[in-house]
Amino acid sequence: GTWEPALTARTIHSAGPGVIAEKSNMKVILIIAAVILAAGVIFYYNLTSDLTGRAQSLYKQGKYEEAIKYYDKILSGDKKNIDALNKKGECFSALKKYDEAIKCFDEALSIDKSSVFLWNNKGDVLFEEKKYEEGMECFDRVLEIDSANSYAKDRKNIVLKSLSTDWNHRGTSLL
Repeated sequence: GTWEPALTARTIHSAGPGVIAEKSNMKVILIIAAVILAAGVIFYYNLTSDLTGRAQSLYKQGKYEEAIKYYDKILSGDKKNIDALNKKGECFSALKKYDEAIKCFDEALSIDKSSVFLWNNKGDVLFEEKKYEEGMECFDRVLEIDSANSYAKDRKNIVLKSLSTDWNHRGTSLL
């Protein structure tokens, strides 16, 4: 017998015009998405930088209430912005709104427990409220993080003097 190859139906997959166009469109879409994302990031950082500059300028002028509004705008876009939380706390401290200041410092410390600036600022506010023992704890935390921190050492000495004066007054009133 004669042998004849069996013909089988095969589908040959080819990259037809539709597939090529789809892949090209996908590349274009990805490039556009990347450009939009990059533009968004640049816009956000420029906006944040501009808001930060305005807030710092107002802070330096002693316009603390206005500066707080700008720090709030920054924080609405980035709730974990430690610098904005710290500066907002400093504004509240300057306004003698110590509870609000401590809330800002505590919120920032929940993000970064090793910030000597935050612990020092919180210690200062507690000192202003005459909460000497709590203030001392903050300066002790600073010195655990950075044993050479001269600001915390100086503040700790001032707190100790205030504490001893406070204890003397308490002792005298008990007598």
